[in-house]
Amino acid sequence: MFSRERVTRLVVPAGLTLLVFLLCVASVRLRPHGSETAIWWPAAGVSTAWLLCARSRERRWVMVAIGVASTAATLVGGRSPAVSAAHGVINVLEPAVTVWWFTRGSHPLRRLHTVSDAARFVVASLLGAIVVGLGAALTIDLLLGGPFWVSARTVLVSHWAATLVIAPLALVQHGRAGGHQDGVERVAQWVTLLVVTIAVFAPHHLPLTFLVLPPLVWGAVRFSPRRVAGQLVVVAVIALLQTVAGTGVFAVQSLPPRVVVGLVQLFLIVASTVMLVLVLSTDDRRRSSDEVAAREAMYRGGFADAMLGMLLVRSDGDVLRVVTANEVAARLLSARPSELVGTVWGSRVADADQALFEDGVRRVLEDTAPGWHGEVRMDVDGVERWMEIAFAPSGPARPDEPLVLSVQLMDVTDRRLSQDTMARMALQDPLTSLPNRLLLMDRIEGALTRSHRSGSTFTLHFLDLDGFKPVNDAGGHAYGDSVLREVAVVLRRQVRDSDTVARIGGDEFVVLVEDSVVGADVLVPRLRRAVERSLVIDGVEYPLRVSVGSATSSASSTALNLLHEADLAMYADKRARKSARALTTA
Repeated sequence: MFSRERVTRLVVPAGLTLLVFLLCVASVRLRPHGSETAIWWPAAGVSTAWLLCARSRERRWVMVAIGVASTAATLVGGRSPAVSAAHGVINVLEPAVTVWWFTRGSHPLRRLHTVSDAARFVVASLLGAIVVGLGAALTIDLLLGGPFWVSARTVLVSHWAATLVIAPLALVQHGRAGGHQDGVERVAQWVTLLVVTIAVFAPHHLPLTFLVLPPLVWGAVRFSPRRVAGQLVVVAVIALLQTVAGTGVFAVQSLPPRVVVGLVQLFLIVASTVMLVLVLSTDDRRRSSDEVAAREAMYRGGFADAMLGMLLVRSDGDVLRVVTANEVAARLLSARPSELVGTVWGSRVADADQALFEDGVRRVLEDTAPGWHGEVRMDVDGVERWMEIAFAPSGPARPDEPLVLSVQLMDVTDRRLSQDTMARMALQDPLTSLPNRLLLMDRIEGALTRSHRSGSTFTLHFLDLDGFKPVNDAGGHAYGDSVLREVAVVLRRQVRDSDTVARIGGDEFVVLVEDSVVGADVLVPRLRRAVERSLVIDGVEYPLRVSVGSATSSASSTALNLLHEADLAMYADKRARKSARALTTA
C-alpha cells in the first residue's frame, strides 16, 4: 500500500503539471483574433512559484514537467512539433532564470516578506520574461516568419505580467490581518472589488481603470498579503476575459490587437507591482509593530512584576527626572509610584555619595560608559538606607530626544550592616571593643609611613597587667572580663582620640601615640596611675598593677620589630618592678 506521504508526493506534481498544461491551452485558445501570441501566460507564474517552492533536489524534475506540459499544450494549440518543442524549452528557461536570480546570494530567498524582497522578485521575473521573450521571438522569426521585435515585446510583457500576478499567491505569507475585522468588512471589500472591476471592464470604453485600485488598497491595508494576492488574480482574470470578449477600457476596436494586448498587460504589471509593494510594506510594518508591542508588553510585564525596584528616568537638562516606577521601587523609597513621577532622581542620594553618583551619571550621559553600578546611601523618610543601584540607557540615543535610563534598585542596608559588623569583628576585640592585633599592626604600618615621610618619630607602649590571674581566678571569668573592660575605658581616657589603644591578647594592651607633646616620662606614670588599684573579692584584697615597656620608632623600624622591642621593654620593666618589690619586702 502507498503511504499518505508517497501519494502526496505523486499527486501534487501531477496536479501541478496538469494545471500548467491547462493554463497553456487556455492562453493559446484565448489569444485575441489576429494575434500570433497569447494575451497572457499564467502558466509562467505557476511554473515560477512551483520551482521556487520545490526542494533543490526536485527542481530538475519540476523543469521537466513544465517543459513537457508546455510542449503538449502548444501541440494541442495547433503548432508544429518544432515550434512546440522550442516553446517548451523557453518556457522552462523563464522560471529557471527567475528562480536563479531571486535565490542567488548567501541568503537565498524563497518567500516574499519585505519590500526589498518584492523589488528583487520584480527584477528576477523581468529577467525571466526577457529570456522567454527573446526565445519566443527567435522561434517565431525563424520557424513562422513573424516579426521579431513585436513578438519579443508581446511575449515579454505577457509573461512578466502573468508571473507578477500569479506567483505571489504562493510566495507571500498568510500573515495577520490588521485589526479585528469582522465578516461584514471582509465581504464588503470583496463585493466592492468585484463590482468595481466588472463595472470598469463593462462595454463602455470609459478610462476608469484607476477605480480598481481603491478596493485593492483597502485590502492591502486591512487584510493579509495572501488575500490581496488572490484578489489580484481575480482582477486579472476578469480584465482578460472582458478584454478578449471585446469589452472594457482596453478593447477599443480602432486599436490593433497587439496594442490592446499591451495595454492589458501593462495594467496588470503596474497594478500587481504597486499592490505587491504596498501589501508587503504594510504587512512588514504590521509585523514590526506587533513585535514592538510584544516586546513592550514583555518589558512592561517584567518591569511591573520585577522583584527589584525599577524606574525609567529621563535626562532633563542637568537633572534626571523619574518617568515611571514600579511598586517595588516606590516601596523602597517609601512613596507611591505616582508620587515619584516627575521628581529629580538622585536628590535622595546622601551628600557623601553625591560625587560618586554624579560621576557615574555623567559618564553614561556622555556615552563614555555603557552603564553604572554601585552602592550609595539614600534618604528614605529621614532614615539613611544603603541602595545598590544599576542603570544604563534603555535604548539607542536619538539626537532629537532626551536619553532615557533604565534603573534597577535594591535595598542592601542589612547586607551593608552585616558586612560592617563582620569587618568590625575582624578588626576589633569583641570584649573591650578596642582594636585587635590585626588592626593595631595596620595602624603601626600607617604611622611608620607617615614618620618616614615627615622624618618624625612615634612611641609604642606595651602594657601587661600584673596580678590579673589571681583576680580572674578569685572573681571568675565574668568578673575578670569586667575588669578588662574597665581597664580599656580608663586607658582610652588617658590619650587623645587620634591615638590608638588596642588589646592584643589576654591582659595585654598597646598604646600607639603619634605627634604628642607629652613624652613617655609623663604618659607612662599617668597610665600606671589610671590602671593600678586594689580589688577586694570576698574580703580578700588583690592588688592590680601594670608593667609598661616603650619603644620609639626609627628609620629602620618595622611594625613587628617595634612591637617586639616594646614587648621586651615591658618584660624588663616587669622584672625590675618584681625585684624592687622583693627588696622592699625583705
